[in-house]
Parts: sequence; C-alpha cells; structure tokens
Amino acid sequence: MRGLRCTGAVLALAAALVSQSPRVEVSGPTPPVVRLGGTAVVELRFQGQGAQPSLGELPRVDGLRLEFGGVSRQFSFDGRQSTYTVTVPLQIRPERVGVFEVPAFEVGTAAGVERVGPFRVECVRDDLATKYAFLDVSIEPRRVYVNQPIDVRIAFGVDERVPVATTTVATPSGFVDVPLIQLQIPWLDDVEGTVKVGSAQADQPPRSLPAVVNGVAQNVPGETGLQRNEQTWRRYVLDRRLLPTRPGELEVGAQELQVSVTSGRRRFGMFMEPLQRDTEQLSLRGDAIRIEVLPLPDAGRPASYTGAVGSFTLSASVDRSALRVGDTLRLTLRVAGRGNVEFLELPHVDDVPGYHVLGRSENRSADSATLTIDLTPLSVGAGPLPAVSWSWFDPTPGVERYLETATAPIPIAVSPLPEGAGLSAPDERPTGALVAGVDDIHDIVPAAELAAAPAAQVVRRSRAVDALALLGPWLAAVLGLWWWRAYRARRRDVIGRRARGALRALRSALDGGAAPDVALAEYLASKLGCPAAAVLTPDLGERLGRAGCDGSLAARAQVLLEAGTAARYGGGTAPTAAAVDELAAELEAQPFLAQRRSYPAGAALTGLLLTCTLLGAQTQPASSRAEAAYREGDYETAAERWRTALQQPDADPRLYYNLGNALYRCGHEAEALWAWSMARPAMPRDERLLANIALVERRLGVSSTGSGADQPFHTALRELHDALTHAELFWLCAAGNLLAAVLVLAGRGAVRVLGGLVAIPALLLALELLVLGPLRLPAAIVTAPDAPVRAEPTDGLDPIAHLRPGARVDIAGRGPEWTRVRLPQREGWVRTGALAFLRDR
Repeated sequence: MRGLRCTGAVLALAAALVSQSPRVEVSGPTPPVVRLGGTAVVELRFQGQGAQPSLGELPRVDGLRLEFGGVSRQFSFDGRQSTYTVTVPLQIRPERVGVFEVPAFEVGTAAGVERVGPFRVECVRDDLATKYAFLDVSIEPRRVYVNQPIDVRIAFGVDERVPVATTTVATPSGFVDVPLIQLQIPWLDDVEGTVKVGSAQADQPPRSLPAVVNGVAQNVPGETGLQRNEQTWRRYVLDRRLLPTRPGELEVGAQELQVSVTSGRRRFGMFMEPLQRDTEQLSLRGDAIRIEVLPLPDAGRPASYTGAVGSFTLSASVDRSALRVGDTLRLTLRVAGRGNVEFLELPHVDDVPGYHVLGRSENRSADSATLTIDLTPLSVGAGPLPAVSWSWFDPTPGVERYLETATAPIPIAVSPLPEGAGLSAPDERPTGALVAGVDDIHDIVPAAELAAAPAAQVVRRSRAVDALALLGPWLAAVLGLWWWRAYRARRRDVIGRRARGALRALRSALDGGAAPDVALAEYLASKLGCPAAAVLTPDLGERLGRAGCDGSLAARAQVLLEAGTAARYGGGTAPTAAAVDELAAELEAQPFLAQRRSYPAGAALTGLLLTCTLLGAQTQPASSRAEAAYREGDYETAAERWRTALQQPDADPRLYYNLGNALYRCGHEAEALWAWSMARPAMPRDERLLANIALVERRLGVSSTGSGADQPFHTALRELHDALTHAELFWLCAAGNLLAAVLVLAGRGAVRVLGGLVAIPALLLALELLVLGPLRLPAAIVTAPDAPVRAEPTDGLDPIAHLRPGARVDIAGRGPEWTRVRLPQREGWVRTGALAFLRDR
C-alpha cells in the first residue's frame, strides 16, 4: 500500500512537471493582408516554468524584412496554478507588393527545439498613398563607363490638400515645426563604388522646404503650388551626380516615402486636455536600380589621354592679340561639355616657345573647366601661340571611342618698347593681377582638405572641465608620488620579493630535479617569511591556518612534507613533483598569499588622465556641400548651403571660413568678417584666415580688438586666447600645472623654487580659463551699413555714436529688438538686427 502511494506521488509530480514544461503557441500574422509600408505581427508565446526562449537566425525571404521585437514577460496566478508566459513578436514588413511565405524555422526552449511556421502574408499597394503622394527616382544613364557621371534625381511630393502632421525640431534660431514627410534613402550620399561630385541639374526648384531625409530634419529644394494630374502638389527635389570608379554592377538601393497624415480625430488626456491628433501613414516604395559599369577600352587609347570621359569641346582665346614686349597676355583654354568635369585633367601647357609663363589658375563649374595662363613675350619675334592638343573618351552610344582635338595656332603681334623704356623682370606681378592676402582673399578650404585634416579640437566651455586643468595635474602628481614611494618600498622589501617569487622558484627547483618535499618546504618558508627548517614542525597546518590559508590545503601541505621526510628515511612513498606543483598553484589563490599587486594610486592616476582625455576635446567633422556652387560662381547659393550645413550639430566650424568667402564674393564684407571670426576658434593660426580678416578690416577701416583694448594685461591674455584653441589652452595649462606639481612635490631646494616659477604662468592660464574667460563679455560684429547707438532702447533719441560696418563691440545685454553694447568710456543701445553675434568657444 505504501508503495502504491509513492508511485502515485511520483506520477502526480511527473504530470505537474509535464504541465509546466515550456511550450510555444503561435498566433498571427495579424493582419494577414497589409498595405505597402505596413507591418504584420506573429506572436510567439512561450509558457511554462522554464520558458527561456532561444531565438536563432530568421530565414531570409526576398522582399520581406523580418525581425524580432521586444520581449515581454508575464506572471499570473488564478488561485490554484501559476502561469509564466514570455511573448516575442515577429515583425514582418513587406518591401514590395505581392504574396510572401515565411518558411518554418526553429526556436529553442528549455525542453528542446520546436519548429514554428510557415506564415503567409499578402502586401497590397497603398491606394491612398498613390493618390495623394508620389515618389519618382530618375537615374540616367543605366549603362556607363568608368568615370562617366550618373545623374540621379529623387522627386517626391504630397498633395497640398492632405493635412500633414508636424513635429517640433530645435534649431539654433529656435523651435521649428517640420512636416512629417519622411524620405528613407540610405544610399543618398554613399553608393559603394562611386564618388559623389555634386549636381549638374539646371532646373532646381526656386526655394527650400523643410522635410525629414534619413531621419534628419533639413531644408530640401522644393516648391509649392505645382500642378500635376489636376492636383496641386508640394514637391521636393534631391539631385546627385555620381562618378563610378570601378567596373561591374552598381546597385542603387530601394527608397521609401512615408507621410504622416492627421486623421481628424483628436485624443484627450486624463483631464480632458487636447492631445495631438491621431495620425495615419501613407507609404510609397521604389525598387532598387542596377547600373552596368563598363571598363574603359584599351584599344585606341592615345598616349596623351588623362582620364576625361564625356562629350567635350576645346577652345582657346586670348585677351589681346597685339602687345608690346613686357606686357601681359592671358591665354584661356576652356573645356566645355558633359562629363567628369570635376576630375578631368586640363591640357598641359608647361612651356610656350617665345613666351615666359607668369602663372596659371583653374576654374571649374558643372559643365566646364577653364585654364588661365598669364604669358609675357620675350622678344619682338615671339611668334604665334602654338596649337594645344587634348584627348578624351566619348561614351555616347554609337560613338564610344577616344577622340582627340587641337586648337588652332593664335597669331600674336608683338611690338618693341618705346624708345628709352625699360623692361621689368619677368617674375614681377603683372599689372592688374590680384594677390591673395594683399588685395584679394584666399581660396576656400576644399572638401578634400576638410576630410583629410580633422578640425581643431574645441573644448566645450565648462567650469568643471576647465577645473581639471588646474586641480587634475596636482592630484595626478600626488597620486604619482604616492605610487612611486609605494613602488620603492616594495623594491626594498626583501621578504616580500622572496614571497612574490616563491612559485617561480618552486617550479625552477622541480625542473632542476630537486626533491619535491624540499622544494615545497622552500616555497612555504618564502611565503611565511622564515627559514626552510622552520616549516618542518608538527604545527605547520595551524600556522598556515592562522595566516588565512584554507584548512584542507594546510593539511595537505603538512601531509606532503611529512611523507617526504618519512620517505627520506625509508618509511613511505615520497610526494611527486606534480602533486607539489598542483598544491602550490592552489595555495597561490589563498588570501594569505595574495601579494597586493594592485596599485590603487596608479589606477586612480590612469582614471584621472583618461577622464581628462575624454572630457578634454571634441572633434567635429563636417563636409562642405556648397563647394560646387561656389566654383560655379553662384555665391548666394553657396552661402545659403553653407549656412544650412552649419546648422547641423556636428558641423565643422571651419565651414565658417568658406561661408565668409562666399559672403565676401557677394559683396557682404562685414558679414564675411563675422563668419571668419566665427571660424577663428577652430583655426586660430591659419594664415589664410588671418590674411582675409586683415584684408577686410583694412577695407572697412576697423580693428579686431574690442572695447577693452586699453587694458594691457587683459589685451595680452585675449591675444593669447585668440592665438590658441580652447583645447590648446586647456592642455597647456594642464601641462604647466603638472610640471609645477612634480617639481614642487618631488624636488628640494632650488628645484622647488623652479617649480614655483613654473606655476606662475600655469596659474595665469588657469585664471584665464576659470575666471577671466567666462567673465569676458560676448562680442558681435556690426553688419548693417549704419548702426546708430542710442542712450536708451528707443528710436526717438538722437544717436550718441554711429558704428561702421565690421566694427567689433562687446555685448552687455541682449534682447529681441535692442542690444546693449559697451563702447570705450560708455554704453548704449543698438538694434539687434544690425549685429551678428560671435559664439564663444
């Protein structure tokens, strides 16, 4: 009877375990039919006490995107039985219209492996999206040669009658509402095997409209009020030009447009406060596009070919055909057409018989490249300018071969100098030529240079970070001195050194054939700091135990020593070398044998230096997207694009230099001075920038110093501040304080005096970082043609002064309409719109 009861209990327990064994339940997909851009969900529910699912790799299905969602766990108890459930959603998102089947796949549970599936999902076209939105991608041509440009145009739009939802985005000028018109196009700026070279499209929309491209809110060229299919549209256009760099097949990935539309139903909160309206997604998706890239043929390639691909013409012209000896002649070679204009090499003109080459310059646009050469005749018989030849590959269907052309010789009439006139040296600057930094500005910083050389490190001003430059080195010196003294003490500790090398000595003795019990005795003696004979006592186990050793290990050590002693006198078997080595390895892990090898001071010092490094500098990479417009002479567009690029949080501050060049070319010299001043913290010693600033200040008749120029000490510190980046000031202060701390703390006598002298400039730098810099008033540049200064913020008073364009003033208070400025010996108010404010570093 008792056996029956036991058997029943075992069976009941087994039934309970079976009922609680993990199992998987599947529901879905929900919904089975989705619109393009939607998502179907399959729920996998694992139930049981051991429900710990193991999710492997999902199967790959062409046209579907499969991924597991967030795992949720739930525990419930109904009074009799508890249930533990883990739910894993499988998200199925079709990428095109069609019927798809997800094959069965395996998932692991604590009880084993189970197969789930297959699942069937149908995707239908979003008729609402097709009716009220469009997405067109144009890529021409589809069959190209290496270095032949590919023009890409992405046009998308939304019917203006559609109520598009908005989101609020923070910008430097405030919070802006951006419509939720989102274009996902990952390959926009990076197609493998190509180089982006700008855009050659001429029919750009006249304005810019806000949209979200690849998750970033930005202004996109666009227009409103476009009539198409009897509807009025808001249209956006993105143009790119790609240059394939290798043969093969290029794949331009799929694109997706999502428009969030308010449904008209307003949701309310707990206290009936109105919330944002419900939204619905309109989705359109474009297919991937493949482009065939052919290699340039070797047959028929001229020896003078330099890589030009396209349809071009070559022309030559001169600014005069008659001149005197010593005058300057300007030869212009122009390559025009459609092709890789940005990268082709212009004709080589290194030596012109009868003429001296004074200089040359290049200018490129989207459809032409120009080489300008300044020449001067060497004699009356200089003769005509010779023909210039050039070759290129024409990929036009039906042509597809190398072509070569040459300009016609240009006759030049050279007359002698008047009687008694002299001839200037041929390397003198010709009359009318402009010299960068003297009477013209230096060129912009090319995108390649920006990418090759990272921006100057800029430390974000923070009292906590700047304090590390003062306190960190002294703390580091104290910790370093502590570590050095601890290290020297360890070196002088003979017993400790013997204990630390005990295991190594043991193994060396065993390898040398020493008796295992003798080697063990020497090992324990080294660890306990006593002679080897002192460990051969009956109370060895107790001594090891009092030192913190585990009792079983202490007993094993005593047994091995006693066995070795007995074996030496014929009373048993001696311990083996392997047993002694194994015991020593276990003893090394005991607390009483820990060698205190940690270096708290060194660890703290390393952590401090790492913290300084991480907090010290932030490099902000950025790339210019306006260089092409600048090269084409469209300086207004270039300035607008650089302004847009600088609004990005990771913008390279050196782009202000290029913005200043564009503003200068537009005739806005005061605004150019402001932009260059904004770039100066990132490139404080750049000769091009300093020359441009000096040139514009001379033209405007202003000085770069503020109202505090009459204070020599402050002026000297400010000049030092302007000559270095804030990161350089930080590290210079830190280095000075570290050197001073080491000399003062570790030295004696004259060394400490030297440390005190070094501490003086270091403390002055700390004063600039922590006190004078933060207390210094912000500054602004006057950009209005005339900026009257008034005693009070009202237009009814007569001006107390007039600020000329380009003047730098200190700001004592700033408001939306009026700004209080500090002038020498007085303060006044200026209209805020007349000033461009300089951002502190």
